Amino acid sequence: MPTQHEVIIEAFKVLGGVRTIGEIRDWVRTKYGDRWKDFGTRMADMVPQELGGNPSSNVRNEFRVLRRVSIGKYRLIADKIPEEQKHSNIRQTVRSFMSHSEEVLQRNSQSNLYVILPGSKSVEVWSAERLPFEPEGWLKRLRRDICSAIRGIYCGPSQLLHAVYVSPIRERCDVENILFYNVGIGCFPRSDNAGLRFERVFSQPPAIPRPMNRPALHYHHYESVAKETGFKHWIPTKTLVRWRARIRTRFMTVLPNPAAHIWYWMKSGSTELITKPHHVPTQFGLSMTIYAPSGSVSNLVALLKPLLDGAVAAFHQHDGTMQAEVASRLARVLGVRTQDVVAHLSDNTNAVLGRRRLLWPWRNSIQWNPADDCCVAGELLFIGSTKDFLELSGELFEVRETVRTCIDESCAFT
Repeated sequence: MPTQHEVIIEAFKVLGGVRTIGEIRDWVRTKYGDRWKDFGTRMADMVPQELGGNPSSNVRNEFRVLRRVSIGKYRLIADKIPEEQKHSNIRQTVRSFMSHSEEVLQRNSQSNLYVILPGSKSVEVWSAERLPFEPEGWLKRLRRDICSAIRGIYCGPSQLLHAVYVSPIRERCDVENILFYNVGIGCFPRSDNAGLRFERVFSQPPAIPRPMNRPALHYHHYESVAKETGFKHWIPTKTLVRWRARIRTRFMTVLPNPAAHIWYWMKSGSTELITKPHHVPTQFGLSMTIYAPSGSVSNLVALLKPLLDGAVAAFHQHDGTMQAEVASRLARVLGVRTQDVVAHLSDNTNAVLGRRRLLWPWRNSIQWNPADDCCVAGELLFIGSTKDFLELSGELFEVRETVRTCIDESCAFT
């Protein structure tokens, strides 16, 4: 099976010319399925450093064959394609490709593409584009300004940070990445508050306070709220599973592949099947509570992704693809017996999220593929503990969308 970098190159060769991230992603998924995510990040890492690529990228030189033409658009560099290697001078040509007038035009087109309303209790953000993991150009400024505004929000001990992402665009993406990780872990409050809550809404954003050069299709809302407030845009309707598991470490983020450990500990813990769904839910909610001794958790945002990925993965059954190889690799990561991993991967007792290719080999380890992009409402609550270890409890539930309300002469979300 080819790597993600190889299939991206294959897609460019077949499609030809300048292509968007979405065009490459759709071609790859049509031919190879949904095994890869984060095409934007992967393609950004495939740009050579001398052409403005990420100097810290660990992508091998043989795969750094893309040139970024504009935001979200790339093409192959001709002198990197084997049959055209004789044209090695093209690299120097593309460095000076953009004329002064084009640079001015690009700067002008990239101004006034987002609006941020900061405050001590809430922050609102409207943007023409979704914030990626490795932003460039004006999106870097957007990330910086969101981070600065969020640092001004105060969350007390009995409050949590409630984040909402609103967009009519229904592409597959993980809402926790958009709201938290793509902004930056260090921007968010330390763990002296009650937790985090997030939601994804598929609708037009609320009215923007001033015009932008392009439509504002993406909206973030961050707010400090009382822990008891609950979800605003989704209503839990039916609990599917409930669990409690011991996390066998005080400092989870130092683990290699922490999502793998969460998956294993949950598979080995106590899980109660409440309701077996008739169909695999395409949208669901997840509530998690972490019980931690003093000093063991410094930033809940840093824990959110591995906890979410591991928890969601625990409610899938692996489809058996390359099972011997992935089980062997996973067992090495976990330091457990391979046969125990095989048993957990094959178990469908609590697989309320269905059977899928849950993981595959990636470099010297494994890469997970849980359906966390279907999680439209989630929360991670924090409770102090006198025990010398961490515990994780939670439940996964079906949801239905609430009815929007209209305030201040425009339809908004409350």
